Amino acid sequence: MKNKMKKLISATLLTALFTSISVLAAGEKIYFTGPGNAVAPGSQVSISVQLDTDISINALDLEVGYPKDTLEFLDFNNENSIIDIWQTKPAILPNGNIGFSGGIIKSFSGTKGLIGKLSFSAKTEGSPKLSLPKSDIYLADGQGTKMSAPTLNLIFSIKDNGQIVVSPVVPFKSTPADIEIEKQLETLKAEGSRRTLIYWSGAGALVVLSGILMYNKRKRRQQLK
Repeated sequence: MKNKMKKLISATLLTALFTSISVLAAGEKIYFTGPGNAVAPGSQVSISVQLDTDISINALDLEVGYPKDTLEFLDFNNENSIIDIWQTKPAILPNGNIGFSGGIIKSFSGTKGLIGKLSFSAKTEGSPKLSLPKSDIYLADGQGTKMSAPTLNLIFSIKDNGQIVVSPVVPFKSTPADIEIEKQLETLKAEGSRRTLIYWSGAGALVVLSGILMYNKRKRRQQLK
């Protein structure tokens, strides 16, 4: 039940941020950084997903494509990520891509903004290519204007005579903002409250999370049946 509430509230937050008009970003790009030299089969590699943007953004929705014959996805390290609230935690989607989305409370602009680090196991020799078939980012302009950011693929080599690399696999962890949402939901659940949650950033209210009202109405209807 708690997970349903969180998903509903997160969806409300991201819907508010994602109400948008598509435009072409000029100075923005999403890209990977990874092994500079060939790695040996059996290696564990860490590949960063990063963002450069001249314009402040406060949300993103991405998919990462990778070859399943040469790479096995292990986990997603979100330590030091610019993302504060994860609506969709990194996971393999039905289409085989790794998908994730989230919001940034104080917005972000700058270079080398770390979104997260993908951990892969190198299975066999080859030249795996990582791509971003979906790279939606959203302006911190009060309207959630959607931007189609350019992307850069990454290709690296897996060879029998390559370097054996064993990068630590760091699991995904809930952020302080995610944990606070969980606490607020528990409080609302205990109090039976129908009040609207308001989350505040340093610049003021980020968004009104009215999804809890929808959840409570739905719950009451189910109880009356």
